[in-house]
Amino acid sequence: MSASVADIISYVGIPLAVLGVLPTLYTCLKCLLTLRLIRSTLQHSGVINATTRSSLLSGIIEIEIPRKRLTPFDRDDPRYLELCPRPSLLRGGTWTLFQWKEMTIGLKSYRVQFHDEVRMPQAEVEFEPLVAFLLDRGAVPNSAGFALLRHSGLWTPAGTKLLSSPRGAEAVLSVTASDDSDGILSLALDWEPEWQKHHATSLPPYWIRIEGPPARKQPFEGTEWQEDSTEKWGAGEEGNEGREEKGEVLGKEVLVTVVERVLYLMVDDPDLAAGVVGILELWKEWGEVSGMTVQHLQMLRRELRRFAYSAVIMGIIKEAATAQASSVVSDLQECLGAWKKVRLG
Repeated sequence: MSASVADIISYVGIPLAVLGVLPTLYTCLKCLLTLRLIRSTLQHSGVINATTRSSLLSGIIEIEIPRKRLTPFDRDDPRYLELCPRPSLLRGGTWTLFQWKEMTIGLKSYRVQFHDEVRMPQAEVEFEPLVAFLLDRGAVPNSAGFALLRHSGLWTPAGTKLLSSPRGAEAVLSVTASDDSDGILSLALDWEPEWQKHHATSLPPYWIRIEGPPARKQPFEGTEWQEDSTEKWGAGEEGNEGREEKGEVLGKEVLVTVVERVLYLMVDDPDLAAGVVGILELWKEWGEVSGMTVQHLQMLRRELRRFAYSAVIMGIIKEAATAQASSVVSDLQECLGAWKKVRLG
């Protein structure tokens, strides 16, 4: 019995139809598996509030991940110096190495077909608190990196080290590709537990520990203090006359010791501190505007002691500003002023 036309269509057409559907079935199955992997990766990376959507026919998966604004914890908070117990495994998630105060400032959408295309949105953070936070952990400024950033800006090559590990070789803070920075400087973090050199009892950046003098004496007043300083500084009448003849008022070692005592007195006496700081503020205005007025001169004659204290502090500042190490300080300050906020990824 010969096969009919309907039989031939059934025998041939159905297998062909099944074969035609197979690519669609494969795409759907692959999309479901990829979606499952993406959700698992997000969960293991600590991203618990991401939104995922999939198109089974096209195999495209849409992901929305919150973008964060970061602020370091207060220094007396135990989390300040602790590492994150579960940092992100995704690209762009280097900022999750540390623990932060986080605030959601928006959503970043991604369209992917494979689970390894998923990345974390770069987080926004103020540059100066970030640098201070890393310096507090023991990171070291890289003079060449900040000089390059100062002159090149957004065109600074990716991989340029800004802060190095305490050993000096590894990068702690470096420039990275600006794929998601919207014209903002893009940086990457790295940290290892063995790099941690500072602890909660260590002094914060820009702080110094002042050792109090053996007795409460004014640096420029009193015979007892002058006699006490004679042996150490060669200060007696002959020594003073000799320095005056040479045009020297205080040597460097003497200046450092005097400033140490002045700072100790300022910590102990708020009124004195306010007066000295007020004169230093005026000193800054004198250099920026048009110099001193008659009223300023009369005020200084009334406040000779506080003016003298301000003068020795300015001497130390000048010494630090003209030192060789001031180049990295200058570049660092320029960069902090140019980039108020950065993206960490």
